[in-house]
Amino acid sequence: MKKIITISLICLYFVNSLYSQAVDNQDIHPSIFEDISNSESYPAKNESIALEIDGSFINVYALLANDSTKKPTVIFCHGLPGNEKNLDLAQVVRRSGRNAIYFDYRGSWGSQGELSYKNSLDDLRGLIHFLSQPENAETYRIDTSNFILFGHSYGGGIALVAGSTIDNVKKIIALSPASFGKYKTKESQQWLTNFMQAEEFFMLNQSNDFIQDVIDNAEIYDPVNYKDFLKYKSVLVIDENERHRPFIDPL
Repeated sequence: MKKIITISLICLYFVNSLYSQAVDNQDIHPSIFEDISNSESYPAKNESIALEIDGSFINVYALLANDSTKKPTVIFCHGLPGNEKNLDLAQVVRRSGRNAIYFDYRGSWGSQGELSYKNSLDDLRGLIHFLSQPENAETYRIDTSNFILFGHSYGGGIALVAGSTIDNVKKIIALSPASFGKYKTKESQQWLTNFMQAEEFFMLNQSNDFIQDVIDNAEIYDPVNYKDFLKYKSVLVIDENERHRPFIDPL
């Protein structure tokens, strides 16, 4: 629980530089513990969306904040296999007055299609494009000039690579981000092959070319190669044991 609250607070502080309130000598944002008010006309609500990307439907779950104003929107990018719903942080984000969007990449957790790194990048880009359309921005109360990406592990790398070149992505939070541009030796490629065959990945419909795609496109999938774009974003990287430091430092 402590870890969840700590990450939640870091997320909230970074998302909009909000003021904290001192409670029992700890800085805890009021959205953690205060009751929320709800607009009668535009209350906070949840929306399930089936988004079609290249002929496959992916799961999208939107937690929309209270009132009619268009709001900054945080998009959560899960890891592998990830949890089906990362809704603890999403609820905290919504309570702070921002929209929170969760989605499942193609080939994961019931979304149609095949899981590949390329598809996952395209899924995130496609989702942002969908949410940026005027009619959808109106429906979901989205400030299309201010998207924030929050990714963990696999999703952290996806957020850094895809988000680096999307103009209306302003901030990226990467929690223990994984670089899929590092598998350049036979030993590392074998490790990745074994990793992706783990029993706990039974819910993933992996592309037969997943590994080969990562090998062939290592330079494209390496977040370090996007540092000239990322320098124009606000980027926060959180790594629990600095194991990803070799590729994070160059950023």
